[in-house]
Amino acid sequence: LHFDTGNVKSDLGPAFARRFPEAVAGLDAHATQRGGFGGVVEQRSVTLPTFEFTLSELPVRLIHTEVLLGDPTSAMPDVSGSLGADFVLYFKRLTIDYRNMFVSGDL
Repeated sequence: LHFDTGNVKSDLGPAFARRFPEAVAGLDAHATQRGGFGGVVEQRSVTLPTFEFTLSELPVRLIHTEVLLGDPTSAMPDVSGSLGADFVLYFKRLTIDYRNMFVSGDL
């Protein structure tokens, strides 16, 4: 996963959908608009009610996380997604150590 604190909401990409097909099975696909400095595009996606994982032995639970169902031949087909500001705000305190390349948090 990419770490993108400038992204308001975490999202998951086509690589996540391919690696974990059971996580997206049965969810209704819908159109979503994605924007950035390159403009706005419309993509198909599904929304996970909850996305749970572990960070340094701490449970993380994000809600309403979109999984983009994009073209696997796109510019970044192996990107599993990005962790955005909702991930940062999940913690009381989040340490981002660029020198030693780790992220840790306090709940």
